[in-house]
Amino acid sequence: MPNLSSTHTQPSPLGPPMGGVDLGANRSAQRAAEQALWPGELLEQFALNMMRNGQCVSSTLMQRDRRYALAQLAYAHSIDDAVLRELAGELFQHFERRQSGVQPSPSYN
Repeated sequence: MPNLSSTHTQPSPLGPPMGGVDLGANRSAQRAAEQALWPGELLEQFALNMMRNGQCVSSTLMQRDRRYALAQLAYAHSIDDAVLRELAGELFQHFERRQSGVQPSPSYN
């Protein structure tokens, strides 16, 4: 018969109980956001504007493949759309700051 008075419990494979906070997941999400190549909100705006111009952009590839991402930014800069050009410029500036070790702008985190 199992000892029910034990204080040791296994983590639920379904995550924390309702109302509970999974601190491990919060830390993982924070680390992922810090390691993300591009700020999420800015990347989303970029992808939507590219779609409006008939170009599909993979946000996953943008985050994982620098060559793909830089090619998309270069292409976006060549499109006759001032908003898209500005977004591409902001993303590229973020990339340059990140590559040089300068802290990214807090407005996009």
